[in-house]
Amino acid sequence: IICKCCEWCMPRVIYFFSGIDGAGKSTHSKLLTCYLVKKCNCKVRLVWMRWFALTSYPLLAICRFLGLTLRPRGSTIPLRLYWMVKPISRLWLNLFLLDYAIYASYVSANLFCRKSVVVADRFALDILVDVIYDTRLNPLKHLVGRFFYLLLYKLLRTGKARGVVMLVDEETVFSRRKDIPLRSYVRFRIPIYRKLAKHLGLPVIDGRAELTENFKIVLKAVGVNG
Repeated sequence: IICKCCEWCMPRVIYFFSGIDGAGKSTHSKLLTCYLVKKCNCKVRLVWMRWFALTSYPLLAICRFLGLTLRPRGSTIPLRLYWMVKPISRLWLNLFLLDYAIYASYVSANLFCRKSVVVADRFALDILVDVIYDTRLNPLKHLVGRFFYLLLYKLLRTGKARGVVMLVDEETVFSRRKDIPLRSYVRFRIPIYRKLAKHLGLPVIDGRAELTENFKIVLKAVGVNG
């Protein structure tokens, strides 16, 4: 007998966790991976699907030279001020999304073809938030951005991807993470996550809640029997 979860997983699916830093995405992605392996006997791969630079390398180098990329002391997260130069912000939007599409295609080719269930810590939604923060542009007003958004939308509507957005308040982020560059970095991104989650019909989970209860919510949200 195959459980409802495994039956649904067979067509190659990805469960993803998106959201603000320090909200519990990595913890819950590991918990879901263990649950699918032990309880549902699924073949599961846990991956970190943030970003990999390829076509954007030359632009990254130029921006460092121009002083548009900063790394505040104690922070592991670079601050990209590309919104200050409009031509660079438009170019970055296109190259950044293109690089992620290439990276995601590579991951898909290597994992999905094996009929693995994929659990992703971070996903395309986080890339959209990143590019909005870096450029202050609306991706939907650009061809590559529209294509990227529609691809994510189609994955969700066809059931090839199921995920949740995990958020916490600003104070909780800074109590859990010591490498966040600026408060404005968090303050800007939280409402963007909420807006995109609403548009895409993704559940938003409060990462401050008790771990066991939150995990039950996650299982229900992604369609896995708890």
